[in-house]
Amino acid sequence: MLLELQELFRSLESSKKIKGHFNHKKFMHAIKKSNVLFDNDDHHDSHEFINWLLDEIHETSLRTNRLTNSSQSAQEDNPMPSLVQELFGGKLLNTFTCVFCEATNKREEQFLNLSLDIEMNTSLSYCLKRFSFKELLNKKDKFYCEQCQTK
Repeated sequence: MLLELQELFRSLESSKKIKGHFNHKKFMHAIKKSNVLFDNDDHHDSHEFINWLLDEIHETSLRTNRLTNSSQSAQEDNPMPSLVQELFGGKLLNTFTCVFCEATNKREEQFLNLSLDIEMNTSLSYCLKRFSFKELLNKKDKFYCEQCQTK
C-alpha cells in the first residue's frame, strides 16, 4: 500500500499537467486490500481515513527501522522516530494537582494528532489555548494524591 502511495505522489510531483486527473486505481486497490473497512464504495470520514493512513505509515516505518537496526543493539535502546512522528508527533504533559495538599502528579503522553474543538471565526492559536486551559474535575472525579487518600 505504501509503495502505491509513493507511486501516486511521484506521478503527481513529476506531472507537467496543471489540470487533470491521475490514475489512483492502484492506490485505491491497495487500500481496500489493506483494510476491510475501506473495501467498499461507501463514503468514509476523511479524518478516520487520514488517521488510519498515518498510523499505517508510522507502524510500517517502525517495523522497517527495527528490521534494519536489529543487529545494532545501541539502536534498540533509542529507536529512530518514524517520518510521521517527526512531522506530526508531539508530547502532551498532563498535570494533576491534589485538591487538599496541592501535591502534583505529571504524566507525559506522546501523540500524533490532537482533537481540537474548532469554532467559526476563531484562530488555530485560540483553539490550542482553549485546549490547554486548566480544568477542575467534578467533585466525584477530584484528584487525590496517594498521601491524602481522602475521598
